[in-house]
Amino acid sequence: GNGIKPGTYPKTCSACLGRCQINTTMKTPFGMFTSISPCAVCKARGYIIEFPCDNCIGSGIVQRNKKLIVKIPP
Repeated sequence: GNGIKPGTYPKTCSACLGRCQINTTMKTPFGMFTSISPCAVCKARGYIIEFPCDNCIGSGIVQRNKKLIVKIPP
C-alpha cells in the first residue's frame, strides 16, 4: 500500500512543493554553484502523510506470520 489511512489524502510537501528534491544555489568566487539533493522533509516522495494507516503506521508494509507446510522428498 501507500501508507495513507483509507479515506484520507496526502499533503503536498511544503519544502519541495512536490518536486521531491531541493535545489540550493550558492554564489562563490568562481560563479554560481547549484546542488540538487533529495528532500529530507518528505523523504523524496513529494508528499507528507498527515494521517498514516493504522495497520502499517505509514510504511505501506504489514508484517504477518504465516504457517507453511513444506514436503521434502526422501
